[in-house]
Amino acid sequence: MPAEFPAERSETAFEDYKLPLMPAQAAVEAGRCLFCHDAPCVTACPTHIDIPQFIRKIANGNDRGAARTIFESNILGMSCARVCPVEVLCVGACVYNDLDEPPIQIGKLQRHATDRAFEEGWRFFEAGAPTGQRVAQDFDLTTGIYKLDQFKVVGEREGDAAAITAYRNSENLKNIAATDSFGNLPNLNAGEAAIRLPGIYGELDAGGNLSGFNVRGMGPGLNSVTMDGGLMTGQGGMGRSIFVNNITGAMF
Repeated sequence: MPAEFPAERSETAFEDYKLPLMPAQAAVEAGRCLFCHDAPCVTACPTHIDIPQFIRKIANGNDRGAARTIFESNILGMSCARVCPVEVLCVGACVYNDLDEPPIQIGKLQRHATDRAFEEGWRFFEAGAPTGQRVAQDFDLTTGIYKLDQFKVVGEREGDAAAITAYRNSENLKNIAATDSFGNLPNLNAGEAAIRLPGIYGELDAGGNLSGFNVRGMGPGLNSVTMDGGLMTGQGGMGRSIFVNNITGAMF
């Protein structure tokens, strides 16, 4: 504990409830990560830190790079590592929970990297050089009434609301993925939207690209995919799997 803290401060009276990981413990825990393609932990993180990336860097001994990855998304990453309710966010979304295995200790790994950055005095961001310019805005204070034209804000909240409405009004059980929740599809692959649905997991080809998807607990032979009411053709044989990467995501 830093010596400059006054004796009456709580930091001097209480030990950490969750002790930090030792370097060897952090390396072992980081080595357990599966580096998931769809990374449900990132989706569950409110600040969308690239969790698999910073964990991979810890596993490779690159704590400095891990800390930078964290701070690029969340400048308060050191504090969040201590107080964030990870059990119901990133850790709660870890795929190990579905395998009845202990989930990755993401919060402790984040604390390991950010604490190391603080202790070593690593600086990742610097203020730009002064330009000698200043910005000023003059306001005329009047008693007049200002009226704005009507406008509508369309974004994640509205997209989710529309998705929920479609779900509730559906004749059959459906799950709805609103693209407003995660932005554009990086590879314009329709499967990138499908794997956001609960119970759907993606299949990767040799190049690591999403080529298909299945419903958890069901074999590919039981799947069927329709688009705009039309049944999609399968890959042949007894299976119904389709090459989802042939379906463009531009329509979304």
